[in-house]
Amino acid sequence: MKIRTAILSNQTGIKDWLKVINVNDSKVYKKPPKNCSNCGGHKIIGLEILGAHKSCILWECQKCQEKYLKFTKAYTRKLLNKLNDMSINLEDFMDIEYKEPN
Repeated sequence: MKIRTAILSNQTGIKDWLKVINVNDSKVYKKPPKNCSNCGGHKIIGLEILGAHKSCILWECQKCQEKYLKFTKAYTRKLLNKLNDMSINLEDFMDIEYKEPN
């Protein structure tokens, strides 16, 4: 399964991360949906949010970026709320492919 990793910068005052990343549907899909209910696309991939969980927590249509829940909204919110206590310096990720690993 293909996975995309996203980095969300910590923005103060975020109350609902699901609204920030545009998750509208409440239906839970343990496996990726066969097609996108928004555009009909068939390429649905896992979406990992850096710092929220060790693997993907959402599904995303590659064509229109519609997001689908892998877990319940309550559990997904709990995972995303970890981002409130996290600080990421996005400059550390500039030209990362050219840097030696730690």
